[in-house]
Amino acid sequence: MSRRGAAGPDVDRQPHVDEPERFVEVPGDFIGALLSGRAKAARPARDAPRSVRRPNDWLRQARLDLETAALMRERERFEWACFSAQQAADKAVKALHDSAGTEAWGHAVAGLLEGLDGVPAQVMEAGKRLDKHYLPTRYPNTHPRGAPGDLYTADEADRALEDAATVVEHVEGRLPPA
Repeated sequence: MSRRGAAGPDVDRQPHVDEPERFVEVPGDFIGALLSGRAKAARPARDAPRSVRRPNDWLRQARLDLETAALMRERERFEWACFSAQQAADKAVKALHDSAGTEAWGHAVAGLLEGLDGVPAQVMEAGKRLDKHYLPTRYPNTHPRGAPGDLYTADEADRALEDAATVVEHVEGRLPPA
């Protein structure tokens, strides 16, 4: 259910889950911003003590997601291979933000990378390609027709795995030793 409200034409108003009559404002072009990398992705953390930071946990989960992507590729679940690869890169970059004490928000890998200094062009390009797999891999209504599982190919999965490995390796090279 989407209504245009007093907040303006660029804001969709969606019901809050617990209170159907209350609405949460969602920027109308948020998905476009997310997919294009225009969404702001990082801000300084609120004085998080060093002991609360967990970059190694973020990196561990990124590696597990990359392993899941490879397993999904083997099983010819190409859409899940692409999505898991995107998630691996997302979590790897969040490990860098966590290590630096910046708060990373969102799932746009390219946007998260923009919040960091010294990111090579090939890593940024890999992030941009991976961002294209965030929603369309899971939702049929992001395609003119067909289920995502029927649309993704082995070549797309292979490229997503390569791109995720590029991002994860970049992060591994920048994180301080545990």
